[in-house]
Amino acid sequence: MSEALPRLELRFNRRIFGILLALCLLLLVLFRVPWVPFWEAPFIYFLCAVLIPFSLWGLFDRRPQLRIDEMGIQYARWGRILVQWAEISHFELRHFRGTPHITAVPRNLSLLRTRVPMAWRLNGYFSRMLGLGEFAIQAGGLDGGIDEIKAILEHYHAVRTASES
Repeated sequence: MSEALPRLELRFNRRIFGILLALCLLLLVLFRVPWVPFWEAPFIYFLCAVLIPFSLWGLFDRRPQLRIDEMGIQYARWGRILVQWAEISHFELRHFRGTPHITAVPRNLSLLRTRVPMAWRLNGYFSRMLGLGEFAIQAGGLDGGIDEIKAILEHYHAVRTASES
């Protein structure tokens, strides 16, 4: 493959995680007022205790969550392993509750599954249970859209099939 091929690196969308952090902080301030019943406050505090670290993580983690280049695909939800183009048969666009996902269908699923770290295999299991396949890509929370991901995957698939024939 040539050097002129495009590269896509998507990170967490700072705007989404910033809004989430601001909402949590606003909730904490609002629920400190005396007119809120005491039984509602613990639920909100627990929710914010979970969401504030999550939003801070999304704000400050600038590592690429999805990288697509001439080497292959590296996705955080796959345990950050590099899946090379030769290991992927094709891609399918699937939907779950109206949200599009792109599923990479591997040539040898069992071999690729053994390369995924054990902690991330559970993510693949849940994706498979939802009908998305173990190696599904979704753009939620990232700073790029599913159309951008789909376009570059189609480009690399066309380049790879042209070089194989």
